[in-house]
Amino acid sequence: LLVAESHANRLTAFDIAADGSLSDRRVWAEVAHAPDGICVDADGAVWYATVPGRCCERVAAGGEALERVEADRGCFACMLGGDDGRTLFVVATEWRGVEGVGGRTGQLLTHRAPVPHAGRPWPAHRCSECLIRWSTTCSASSPTPMNVPDLKVCIQCSPRK
Repeated sequence: LLVAESHANRLTAFDIAADGSLSDRRVWAEVAHAPDGICVDADGAVWYATVPGRCCERVAAGGEALERVEADRGCFACMLGGDDGRTLFVVATEWRGVEGVGGRTGQLLTHRAPVPHAGRPWPAHRCSECLIRWSTTCSASSPTPMNVPDLKVCIQCSPRK
């Protein structure tokens, strides 16, 4: 488990036991700016969004900065996605503190990432009938795809036999 500790300027790792308890707390990376939202890529690097840093930065374990995407406003959240998992989506807005909340300054920024996201769903497919996205690797997706490699439709759209 990785946790962004905004006020400590670090990413912290924990081991998760079978019963869900956490142990072996350790610093995964010290970072330059207060981290907010995070996501992990297939190389095991972490992208973190930062409001005061006005950027989204990719770091390796230990804190080596690998890439930085600048913004003109605070970055609150980030996620890798898109058809090939290499689009970094960043939610950003002007931040003037709690007293300055209001107005419509929010933006969804995109950046082409060098490495796709980690984990599921991968690869994603789109049902040719209802256009709902689903994954061949995730049996928990909704609607659940049929267990057929060349399937083009989800089970809700396929004929029932």
